[in-house]
Amino acid sequence: MSVQKTVQRHVAPAQPDIYLTSSDLVVRQFWVAGAAGFAYELDPARLLTAMQTIVDHHYPILTCRVRQDDAGRFFLDSSNAGFTIGTCNKPESQLRDVLRAFARPSAPELEPLNACAEDYLEQLNPVEVLAGRCPLFGLRLTQVKDGSVLGLSFSHMLADAESMGQLLYDISQAYQGLPVMPRPSRRLGMELLGMKAAGAYGARDPSDEEIIGHLPTFGTPPRALADITATKVYDLWGTLETERQEGVTHSHHVVHLPEAGLSRLKAEIVQSNIANDTSIKRLSAHDIIAALMWLAREVAEGNDLSSGLKRPFGYAVDLRRLGGAAGSPIHKDFWGNSVSATAVMQPTIPATSSPPSTEHIKNVLAAAACAIHIATQTIKADPNFIPSVLALNQAATDINFWKEIMDTPDHPFSAFRDAAALTSSWRSGTMDRTDFGQGTPWLLIGKVAPITQLSAIVTIGPGADGVMCTAGFKNDCFERLQSSNFFKTIAPEVVVV
Repeated sequence: MSVQKTVQRHVAPAQPDIYLTSSDLVVRQFWVAGAAGFAYELDPARLLTAMQTIVDHHYPILTCRVRQDDAGRFFLDSSNAGFTIGTCNKPESQLRDVLRAFARPSAPELEPLNACAEDYLEQLNPVEVLAGRCPLFGLRLTQVKDGSVLGLSFSHMLADAESMGQLLYDISQAYQGLPVMPRPSRRLGMELLGMKAAGAYGARDPSDEEIIGHLPTFGTPPRALADITATKVYDLWGTLETERQEGVTHSHHVVHLPEAGLSRLKAEIVQSNIANDTSIKRLSAHDIIAALMWLAREVAEGNDLSSGLKRPFGYAVDLRRLGGAAGSPIHKDFWGNSVSATAVMQPTIPATSSPPSTEHIKNVLAAAACAIHIATQTIKADPNFIPSVLALNQAATDINFWKEIMDTPDHPFSAFRDAAALTSSWRSGTMDRTDFGQGTPWLLIGKVAPITQLSAIVTIGPGADGVMCTAGFKNDCFERLQSSNFFKTIAPEVVVV
């Protein structure tokens, strides 16, 4: 049984309304579900006290609601409406059961809207959030047999995963009575970078009023889910509207690649001729599991890989870590949305007869991992990458942007539309080192909601054993993947929940 409390500010520091920038609004239709499991018990009273300290002095933004000004621009007001923190006891459950809570065997796309680990998470609703009728953030503490699970639910308009990692870390500091450092949170700075990239201001810095005047405007907030789905934003990385009408079902799973398999694949790929030809000496864990999921998704869709990969691959990038030789213009502790995405085109590999040999499939995997690695290094060194994606974010806030992508075959965004998967790594953030006094998380897991079938969030594996990710498939595609024995052939260490 869950007990819920509303957390509000005890003090009322001067806080101006926070206008949402293009980087915030490009993801306004989604919320993020995350859970951190600790192999020890967290004290609910201490957690509530810590949250009150956090809200009073560091994160009053958590108590805001979405509003629109007379021109239709979104902002977060400072009315101190509060957010929900819930506590729950599940003595029959264990930390590992959280994996099954994030997996779903079969469900129609987008129905029910908020069916995401309900036993461990406060549920959000994009329609209610956009209308200003519910919080942008929720927290739930669940005590299980072998520890505690801290569930984070947040509108993607509020922040990205890196910022939520900062919040989780700061909560742990306050929980232990340690000092919490202020976090830079100037949202309009992101819009300034974007507008400069678009050539609106040149070299000069405009006033806040000028920047706000350039923010996108919207009409009436959506009254129902159908108002959002009509824009086709959920079609981009989920099932198509026609498929939903036909009753196509999907399943969600957790794919765990233990350290033994991760290390083996790294060594095999780095020693391969493909890596040698591209002078690659090191690969990240994300390079490996992202490549593995790229192949898995194409196999699930019927590609036996004899001619290599047929679709591009997309992955999210944290702009705080980019920017070329001049260094990123975005502060590494920026609190908000500083995430974008890039597309990797499928590498060319000589075709072979069908069905292909195991050696050929391993070569495809090596080519995919190397392509992802090269793309990452390229954008890290490109000083024009941040300006270009911020300019794109401004275009993507248009209500018809997603529909144009879906309806225009040769749209400039077609590589993302056609991508086999879109991965996002939570491994480089502060979540991994969050410690409430007796150790870092035994488990980290995340998912984007409403269901985005192609989105895969990569985290550390249970007990820091390798890596894992959430992954969605149409049910018939998952059955095809299972019958192909792809994982058993290429990565027998993989465990699919």
